[in-house]
Amino acid sequence: MRQEILIIDDDRPLAELIKEILSKEGFGVSVSHTGKDALKEITANKPNLIILDLGLPDITGWEVCQVLKKHTQTKFIPIILLTGKYISGNDTARGLLSGADDYITKPFNSDVLIARIKALLRRMSYRGETEEVIKHKNIIIDVTTHTLLVNNKPLKLTPKEFALLYFLVKNKGQVLSRKQLMESIWEQDYYFSSETLKKHVQTLRRKLGPMASKYIETVEGVGYKFKP
Repeated sequence: MRQEILIIDDDRPLAELIKEILSKEGFGVSVSHTGKDALKEITANKPNLIILDLGLPDITGWEVCQVLKKHTQTKFIPIILLTGKYISGNDTARGLLSGADDYITKPFNSDVLIARIKALLRRMSYRGETEEVIKHKNIIIDVTTHTLLVNNKPLKLTPKEFALLYFLVKNKGQVLSRKQLMESIWEQDYYFSSETLKKHVQTLRRKLGPMASKYIETVEGVGYKFKP
């Protein structure tokens, strides 16, 4: 079945260029030039993936993200943000915290965009098999609401930290290699150094606190394991 992609961008020439690139890859592509039109389109015809510009003329890309992630029928649609060259890191982080799954900076390489899209769609293909709630002692992960409770208190994680913890807990007792974790969390088409993974694990341990962080074990020369 052909996968449908919605482009939300008020830059009409750029939107048409992206549409042409993706159409050649066999995707079905539609375009909206405002946030409000896009929300109507998404409600009527739920796409498999959304490419979203942050700087829309009516409502911001952040607001579009927040609206989509609040509703059950649209919260799992993957979103790639298109950010301007001079958008600050804080703005990009704000977009990711609003629920976006990835971002790409303009101008971009078409091969990189296609790789990111295919990687995200691959990752979403197993969402139907995902457990909605996973519990481990004092940790409760709710995938549906994208929330984490530690000792019955809510804990805020970035999307990547949340995905990393979920993957570790879901595979508890198994030694997961660095390569396996990077391919699962950051997608195999997108290169990340093992130092990036190490920093995410360190931050995750710090946020979980002294008790819960002990569950994440470093396996020297291999990767990480979540103790059962």
